[in-house]
Amino acid sequence: MMDQKKYLPTRSAANFGKFLIITILVIGVGLRFFNLEQKVYSADEVRSIMRFSGYTTQDVREQAFNGEIIDRKDLQYFQHPHSERSLSDALRSMMRNPEHPPLYHLSARFWMQLIPIENSARTFSIFLSILVIPCLYWLCLELFDSSLTGWIAIALFAVSPFQMLVAQNTTQYSLWTLTILLSAISLLRAIRKNTLKSWLWYSLSLALTFYTHLFSATVAIAQALYVILLERLKITRTVVSYVLAAVGSLVLFSPWLFVIFTNLDKIDRNNRYYRQFQTNIIEISQTLFRHTGHVFVDFFHRRGRLESALHLLILLLAIYSLYYLIRYTSRKVWLFLITLIFVPALFQIVPDLLTPSIRSLQARYYLPVFLGMQMAISYLIASYIGSKSPKNWLHYLGQQILLIFLLLGIVSGIFLGLTSDAGLDDQRGTASGVNLEIAPVLNSMSKPIVISDNTPSFFLALSYLVNDQVKFQLFQDGDVESWRRKLNLKELAQNYSNIVVAHPEEDFVNFLNEQYPIRTEKLAGSLIEIKLQ
Repeated sequence: MMDQKKYLPTRSAANFGKFLIITILVIGVGLRFFNLEQKVYSADEVRSIMRFSGYTTQDVREQAFNGEIIDRKDLQYFQHPHSERSLSDALRSMMRNPEHPPLYHLSARFWMQLIPIENSARTFSIFLSILVIPCLYWLCLELFDSSLTGWIAIALFAVSPFQMLVAQNTTQYSLWTLTILLSAISLLRAIRKNTLKSWLWYSLSLALTFYTHLFSATVAIAQALYVILLERLKITRTVVSYVLAAVGSLVLFSPWLFVIFTNLDKIDRNNRYYRQFQTNIIEISQTLFRHTGHVFVDFFHRRGRLESALHLLILLLAIYSLYYLIRYTSRKVWLFLITLIFVPALFQIVPDLLTPSIRSLQARYYLPVFLGMQMAISYLIASYIGSKSPKNWLHYLGQQILLIFLLLGIVSGIFLGLTSDAGLDDQRGTASGVNLEIAPVLNSMSKPIVISDNTPSFFLALSYLVNDQVKFQLFQDGDVESWRRKLNLKELAQNYSNIVVAHPEEDFVNFLNEQYPIRTEKLAGSLIEIKLQ
């Protein structure tokens, strides 16, 4: 292991380096807020906000999809906590989706009540992302005993395009990043100190991780494997302490475990979407190649040969950094990162190869993998920069790699900020992405009314993009009786400048054609204007 303490930079160089990294941190935080109000909300995001506000999809259907004419504010009502919906209402709503543990949702609800501003839920995720920065630095100190590695790691994290998208997402992934790091810090401290207090802190931090995301189980398995291998498969005091701490975390998590096991049918139904498709090792490899590159550079669908070449270099650097770790660091260091990277990755990939699913194609599920990879590369760069050996060119190579990564990250952040549908989940082709096409058309009309029978999440997301003059008349899917009683196109034509159908279902359009002499004109995306003949 290269002893960086023997090769310290001069005081002036160190101060300049810290100033540069602090500047990068400020830029990274600024890019997280850049054009935030223009970002499209995904279906997952609006459903998440709806749940912790205390509402269910059925509530929205009954109160807003009943054929009454409403506006965007009526839809937005379900996107904010209100006094009529208590904390117990929010918990009941969350229990309908037990695959999403409640810690993030309860915390976000409190934040939105405390700071009731536009995009409040997104500012909470960004706040959590900022808290990640000191935790990542702390973990690097615990793992590498190197402040230089810590400074480089937080700089790369700050301008990582993938981490920017995580920070802007109103689901649990910023909090999951934070709790993964806290559990890792607590584990390393517990191993080092081996005291009752330190293991209790680890047990608590692991429980918080479970309460944030169910895939924390893969992180816990990685940590368990790390401890067992570190102790060379022997039953030592450290192994026993780990087992007791892990059992303690499961006891703390047992209330939600009970919710999970009593609602397995709901979890199966809620995750049915992923099982409609099948993937293969080639598609998974290609997707992981892109995701790995996007941790450092993401021009968001402006990709070409340059981005592909950069992604290849990043992959090669990541592989070399793991080799460098194994060769030059102690077993305690490289084993921690190897298990953090490979165990969660295998738990995502292998099940999709055995049964139909495309969960392994989602970048957000590899979050612990990418954290480990970023730390490995940070250590490699720090070792090069800290080198004052006869191979002095390594010092300058490390500086150049770091500056290139920082520059690519900043450029990527600007591209992502200028792209409204840039999100943690790719919105191209989804209803939420299509909303970006239809919202300007609706906003250009003087007094339009939107009619539809599609799913509530599409219109909750659209409500963030349209102006107040846009009205809605929404119905439940397949409720033909309600369509007949409440839908009067002749009356709507007299009172509104345009009648449009957004995200139309085929049976709804067929009903309109059967009931009225109409002609239709496609305007944009899934937006159809209806005119009476």
